[in-house]
Amino acid sequence: MTLIGVGAATQLSYYYVMGELVPMKYRLFGNGFCYIFCIPGSFGPAISRAFIEYSPNVGWRGPYYVLIASNATALACWVIFYHPPTFGMKHPNDTVVKYLKGFDWVGVVLYTGGAVRISSTLFISCH
Repeated sequence: MTLIGVGAATQLSYYYVMGELVPMKYRLFGNGFCYIFCIPGSFGPAISRAFIEYSPNVGWRGPYYVLIASNATALACWVIFYHPPTFGMKHPNDTVVKYLKGFDWVGVVLYTGGAVRISSTLFISCH
C-alpha cells in the first residue's frame, strides 16, 4: 500500500504540471483531457470484485497488480516526458541566496503546522 501511495502521488500531481506547461487559455481543455483518464478508476470496485470472483490464481492481489502497473507507467511518463525549468530559467535576475532570504518561512511553518493539526484531528476522530 505504501508503494501504491507513492505511485499515486505521481499520477495525481498533474495539476502542478498543468500550471507550468499549458497556457491559461487552454488549461480548461487540458484539465478536461486529464480527467478523462480518471473515468476508468470509477470502475475500480467492480474490477476488484471480478478479480476476486473470477480469477482464483490472482484473487485479491489483482487490483494491486493493476495499480502497480498504472502507477509505474505514470512514473515512467514523468521521468521521460517532464523536464521542469531550472532555477535560473524561472528566476533569471535572482540568486538562490536572495530567493531564500525573501521566502516566507513563517508562512510555511504555520501552514505545515495547521495541515498536520487538521490531519491528526481527523485521524484521531476516525479511529
